[in-house]
Order: sequence, then structure tokens, then C-alpha cells
Amino acid sequence: MRTSWRETQNIEDYIFDRLSPEDRILIETNIDGSVELKEKLQLQKQSYELIKEYGREVLRKEINAIDREVFSSYRHNKLRKRILKIFSNSK
Repeated sequence: MRTSWRETQNIEDYIFDRLSPEDRILIETNIDGSVELKEKLQLQKQSYELIKEYGREVLRKEINAIDREVFSSYRHNKLRKRILKIFSNSK
């Protein structure tokens, strides 16, 4: 199951809704008629979901590291107090 660069680009454009209505219909027709193309579409969608989830996990780790730094370091005491004051007054 070899995928050409153009085919990968077409599938990506389909997934992210960057096709003209005519091209979309053409791709959907090809997908409906090809088990192999349907499988490639699913694999590409799964790949994008994994990439998205990985990015979220990296961001979550960065936020947690910043949170630990701000709320455990003495040098950020003033900032910590300001943040806590903002959120304690928001009720």
C-alpha cells in the first residue's frame, strides 16, 4: 500500500475541508469505491489525532512545570500572592 505525496495531500485537504465542492465529491466517490483509500483516510486521521494529543500532552507538561515553579519557589512569592488574590476575589 504505497501512498503518493499527492494522494496524501488530497486526503489532508479532504480531512481539513480545504477542497472545492467538486473536488470533495470526486474524493468521496474515490473513497467509496476503494477499500485501500478508505483505509489510508482512516490512518491519516488517526495520525493527526495522535499528533494533536501529543501536542496537548507536551503543553500540559509545560504548564505543570510552570505551575510548580511559580507555586513552590520563594522568588515568585509576590506573583503567587497576586495570582491567588485574583482567583480568590473572582467568586
